[in-house]
Amino acid sequence: MFRRNHTGACLLSMLLCLALFAGTVHAETLKIGIVDFRRVFDNSKAGAAVKQELDVAGQEVQGELQKRKEEIDESRKNLEREAMIMSQDARADREREIRIKINDFKALQQKYMEDLQEKQQKLIRQIEEEVFELAEQLGKEMGFSLILEQRASAALYFDPSLDITDQLIQRYDKISSQTTGKTE
Repeated sequence: MFRRNHTGACLLSMLLCLALFAGTVHAETLKIGIVDFRRVFDNSKAGAAVKQELDVAGQEVQGELQKRKEEIDESRKNLEREAMIMSQDARADREREIRIKINDFKALQQKYMEDLQEKQQKLIRQIEEEVFELAEQLGKEMGFSLILEQRASAALYFDPSLDITDQLIQRYDKISSQTTGKTE
């Protein structure tokens, strides 16, 4: 679901080191925050809405694929029943039709999966952009020198007091509910 950007992680790690070294003289002014985007996605109202939307889309796809699979199975059963009374050419034609249906089914299945993945990535990117913009606002308001995304920062350890994810989720939920309330 989430890709790791190693170039970005290296860049952020370098920035963190520079900030720490530059901040040694002004250590009291350096304020760092950590955000866990996955937790924001899992626990926010917007993330839950995206998951629900993807579940509904996935169920629709599964329903359509199940219907097509049942049609193929029915065609196979009909062929087996009628095989004894069919000519060799008619049987070959029906087998070819079934193979075509199977190939079409596989292509449709692949297309549906790609469409769902594309939709998932688009929706996650949208939430990511909103959350990162909100993190920037929160950082400015609360006087943070640096806010890192937990997984992208390559931080192996950080003091839990640096984690501002819950504050971000609360603010994001508040903004999301206000936006949703205006559009309804």
